[in-house]
Amino acid sequence: MTTTIAALGLGLIGALAPVTAAHAQAGDLDCALNFQFDFTPGLSLGNPQGSPVITANFTSCLSADQQFSDLHAATVHATGVANVSGYPVNPCALLLKITGTGTFAWSNGQNSPFTWEVTTDPLKNLLTLHADITSGPMAGDTGTAVPIVPIINADCPTAGLTTLGAVGAISFN
Repeated sequence: MTTTIAALGLGLIGALAPVTAAHAQAGDLDCALNFQFDFTPGLSLGNPQGSPVITANFTSCLSADQQFSDLHAATVHATGVANVSGYPVNPCALLLKITGTGTFAWSNGQNSPFTWEVTTDPLKNLLTLHADITSGPMAGDTGTAVPIVPIINADCPTAGLTTLGAVGAISFN
């Protein structure tokens, strides 16, 4: 599958969603993040809902408060549903909401179940990703991602949105 950097397609570079967890302590964990959602068939106004195949992981995790210094990396296992509500700029700049559940499988063998949501709003130059940890390490924390390089499929104008991904960072607080 061919992908392309979507600086113009989604207009999402440098987006931030400030979210604070009620039971969290500042600086619990910061990690490098990459994620990708693959849709078959591609999302469009003609096909406004899909269940993506999700690939994601965390690397280079650091715990500023040392409370979770044993969590260095994680593989993300998740399922979700995507809904398109429109495209204000072009067919590849979708107003999109993806929600679901999953588990962070940490490198130390522990697991943290979570719920999550990704939203896009090209008019506001916005892509947000947050995850609420429901149990396990960091239960009660919210992870907020800051995508740096959003990625979409190069053939999006004809195939619909088949790939949405990003690299960046995620902070758990």
